[in-house]
Amino acid sequence: MRAKTKLVSMLILTAISGQLSAETIDDKLQTIISAQSLTGDPAQAFNLPLPDEPEAELGKLLFFSQALGGEQNAACASCHHPYLAGGDGLALAVGVDAENPLVMGDGRKHPDGIFNNPRNTPSIMNAWIWTQGLFLDSRVEKLASGGIRTPDSAFGEADAAAGESLLIAQAGFPVTSVEEMRTENFETGQSNETVRHHLGQRLANEGIGANELDKNEWRTLFEGVYGSETPEGEEVVNFDNVKRAIASYESSLNLTNNRWFSYIKGDIDAITEQEKRGAKLFYSPAPEGAGCVGCHSGDTFTSQAFFNVGFPQIGPGKGHGASGVDDFGRGAESSIPADNNAFRISSLLNVGVTAPYGHAGAYQTLEQVVDHYNDFDVSLPAFVTNKNWCEHPQFIDVENCESLFPEAETFASSSVATMQFLRTLGIPAMLPLGLTTEGKADLVAFLHTLTDPCTQDAVCMSKWLPNPQQNDPDGLQLHAINKKGLPLSMTRECDQVSLESGALALDQMECISGNHKSFYFHVKEDDTNLVISTTGGSGNADIFYNANTWATPFNAQAMAIKAGNEEVVYVKANRGYRYISVGSENGYQLTGLTVSIEAEPTPPPGPDVADACTMMFPVQRSGELKPGESVCVGQGIGYFTAYIDENTASVTVRTEHGTGNLSLYTGRTWPNANNNEGRSTNSDSNSEAIIITNPPVGWLYITVEGENANGMSIRLDKTSH
Repeated sequence: MRAKTKLVSMLILTAISGQLSAETIDDKLQTIISAQSLTGDPAQAFNLPLPDEPEAELGKLLFFSQALGGEQNAACASCHHPYLAGGDGLALAVGVDAENPLVMGDGRKHPDGIFNNPRNTPSIMNAWIWTQGLFLDSRVEKLASGGIRTPDSAFGEADAAAGESLLIAQAGFPVTSVEEMRTENFETGQSNETVRHHLGQRLANEGIGANELDKNEWRTLFEGVYGSETPEGEEVVNFDNVKRAIASYESSLNLTNNRWFSYIKGDIDAITEQEKRGAKLFYSPAPEGAGCVGCHSGDTFTSQAFFNVGFPQIGPGKGHGASGVDDFGRGAESSIPADNNAFRISSLLNVGVTAPYGHAGAYQTLEQVVDHYNDFDVSLPAFVTNKNWCEHPQFIDVENCESLFPEAETFASSSVATMQFLRTLGIPAMLPLGLTTEGKADLVAFLHTLTDPCTQDAVCMSKWLPNPQQNDPDGLQLHAINKKGLPLSMTRECDQVSLESGALALDQMECISGNHKSFYFHVKEDDTNLVISTTGGSGNADIFYNANTWATPFNAQAMAIKAGNEEVVYVKANRGYRYISVGSENGYQLTGLTVSIEAEPTPPPGPDVADACTMMFPVQRSGELKPGESVCVGQGIGYFTAYIDENTASVTVRTEHGTGNLSLYTGRTWPNANNNEGRSTNSDSNSEAIIITNPPVGWLYITVEGENANGMSIRLDKTSH
């Protein structure tokens, strides 16, 4: 009996001890929070605009317009996209002259495989926190005198044309960079101010920029925002206002609603026990902790100072050093040797989603970054010796990847030697931290608490994207795509199921598993072009779409049924709820499913539709269409068929030429405006196209109807599996 009582007492003491331990770490963190004067609200001292305010809205349209690229093939968003955490997801940025200017993230590259941008793209999220300097070397910086120094003025001297804020000043420089937006062929050899003036006149449709844009509706937008404050006789559409609008848009990107800040504000259950241990390590000085707070301090997680922490130097560099491929960072601005290879301390807000890391984007993961700090003398040489940059998606398929950056080992050896020399002077430069495997995991877990969930939510982030169905002021709005040619969306690693069934958000990948799962989504506007796709995982995921009811293999109006999980269905849908299912006999596991809006229908493959009516072809208003042949429909209405065999991968039906306005419909029975499985009804045009991926075997029926349409031609094309 005594033994049993003793055992119960020990269990109670153990439970109490565990509770006291949990309370102790919370008490310790509360002490840290107080000592660090943390509020959990870094934006409280800033007057930030909302993304739907007029000036920020104008800035958003400018940010996504390729008209600001010298040759109209690059936008600010080409390197800073909200769906990529305000960056580009690449180690080294690819600005102008991309193989496909619309591709963003993995797959964006130069046709010749070169890397001509020397640094990793910083995120525009929370760019308003930078009160001392912008760019990694702060070449745009606030001076003690109150002015702003830029690359257009000497070091330490104010630029009179900078504007009233750092973000306004910074917005004037990506457009002047040959590698980022300008190109070598635009205003070659001219000053930065000449470049900006030309671009301003392009938008104003005046002077040297007159008629450079085929479509130009910017003036009305600028007058709506700046008209009342622009003196009579002065041009409202100018580059100073471009900078102001872009800065307003960037200032609206307030993404600071994270779990650590919730903890600071009193929700002690906002973070896990592991994350609390990581927080304690973060804020505790070595050797008890990691001492990260020494540089990453305050609610903004940066001191905004400059330090050389020896991150790997890869890429083309900035032309510094004997090799010409080094990057001196702040030293190149200040001309102080001690500043060489020093860069501005990064903010850690949302650091879990802003990979890659380092001034040249060498590290892919937070684990690699923590290893770097934990044992710099071992980690850095190992990284460059093993050519670990070849694990990057950007470099992995590059021929002779190991020899891409031949100076990297030399730079690493020099960096280690520099740190070791500084230690002989009593400076604790990159000393080993001695973190255990568990400690490193705890620290990484804490860093992930700094992520605002909005950054991974397409609906939330869509506030900072132009609506692809609303007016495009110049026809040059960037509608980014991924390397597969599909609309860029919010992706994720499918390591667990994220949605069993039910509602899908547009542009948001969900991870699914099963044999047959049903989903629905809401379309806001008529004639919306949609792309439904699956990717990754294992098994076989087929897509079935129905506009009116739960989709099945038997009632599907469009489907994709190839082997494997890489399926795509293109549909045009009207407003309302639409339905899809994903299934197969053998099922699928951890497959990504995405429904996205496509700004423009995917260009159909093959040659153009020949103008058959002007080539003395006989008028044919009915009959079977032969692939690759154009037929003159003439005028009025036409009925056609085509047989789809089991080898058909896709069918494209197109109409062109003539006058008036026609509509095109397809189906497995004779279709019309009220009963169809595919439709194309562009207004005031005879240019229509319907793409059917993996169509069902059997007869396809096609109807052409026209309002005063005359002289139109139709063509059908097939591709095979």
